Amino acid sequence: MIRRRISADDSDRGSIVLAMLGVLIMTSVVTVGFASVVMGQHQTRHQQAFAQALTGAESGLDSMIAQVKLNPSQSSFSPITASNSTTGVSYTASASGSNGTWLVSSTGTATYAGHTVTRTVQENVTLSGIYGVPLFGKTALTVRAGSGVNEYDSGTNGTATNSTCSVLPNTGVLGSGLAATTMCTPTISGTGPAATDGALTMAGSDLNNFSEIDVDNVASGGYANPDATGQCVGDSTACASSKVKTSTSSLDYPDSTVCSNGIGIDASAISGSNYLAAGAVYRVTGDLTLNSAVVANLNNLASSGITLCFNGNLTVPSLGAAGITVPWNSTVNSAVPLTYAPRPPATLTLIDTSTSADSTITLGDGLNPETALSAVIYAPHATCTTNGHVDLYGAIVCGSVTASSGINVHYDQQLQNSTAEQTVTVANWREVH
Repeated sequence: MIRRRISADDSDRGSIVLAMLGVLIMTSVVTVGFASVVMGQHQTRHQQAFAQALTGAESGLDSMIAQVKLNPSQSSFSPITASNSTTGVSYTASASGSNGTWLVSSTGTATYAGHTVTRTVQENVTLSGIYGVPLFGKTALTVRAGSGVNEYDSGTNGTATNSTCSVLPNTGVLGSGLAATTMCTPTISGTGPAATDGALTMAGSDLNNFSEIDVDNVASGGYANPDATGQCVGDSTACASSKVKTSTSSLDYPDSTVCSNGIGIDASAISGSNYLAAGAVYRVTGDLTLNSAVVANLNNLASSGITLCFNGNLTVPSLGAAGITVPWNSTVNSAVPLTYAPRPPATLTLIDTSTSADSTITLGDGLNPETALSAVIYAPHATCTTNGHVDLYGAIVCGSVTASSGINVHYDQQLQNSTAEQTVTVANWREVH
């Protein structure tokens, strides 16, 4: 009996040891699991704060760059500090530099469980003359065969001597060459550039007609960037050419401030009954179509010129009867054969004041296969199209450009001297902390 009790006691004691061992193991497993959960939660919250800090830094960067774009000629900028009341994320942004070159820095801060996460990003902002690129389409540049950019110098107040007068086709009206109606071109110094922040479509056969074609706002190699819109979608020859250059930076054109104090006028009132004063800025309400009255007045303005601002659509029709192409904003160079010389493009500035992509600019109306115009067209949001081939003496900036029958831009280097407004180039995004 005693042996039985001793045997039973040993068995109970062994069971207790095993039970305690099991409890210890389960406690260890629970402890490790709990620690893993806590560590995972900590890591998740850190990752969320890490991402939020970058979002805050980007917001600050965008805010400061917007300030630079809004006041490009300002000598300095005050730091910007803001916070998101919902997420608690804050940022501080600043800009350092001068003379049109700025380094913009922004630090985003996010907190979690008493911990602080900061991330700092930077970009370079460069300001340059607003008419530095002769041919620009922000969202798309589609220039079919027969397009190009060359450069000439009209001289101060247009005093340069015209050279060749064989740009436009000889119409043969009134006999051989009697009414050739060509536009004379001053001495060409070389080819010029074109650019887009979006899709480039061009003919490879036109490559020699450009110094280069810039496709900006392209995603960095190896990185996916949903905001990058630049791409070459033309033929393989064009896209493979060394003249087609890609860049991760974007070229941005500000909304014009030239028109804010212009003289108000209704589009329907522009006729022979009114006189467009030399050097004046007009704010035209409604759709604007250039007409002979405008041309007649332009010819009376010497080299002082006018600025026409419009908030509707702009049409530049063929000037002259069918088969007779008369260039816009030109002077008679010779009577027999009838040839014209372009007035300095700066004498006629056409500015679209619409801030959304709801206006259209049409060059040509199909009456003649050729339209010639000496002017500066500034419409950074508008859809610009051509009807027939276009010879533009000056520069054109549009939201998009489509020249189905080709466009030749003859860029007047005197436009580089314009300091009224500036373009903004944003480049070299980097995280520094």
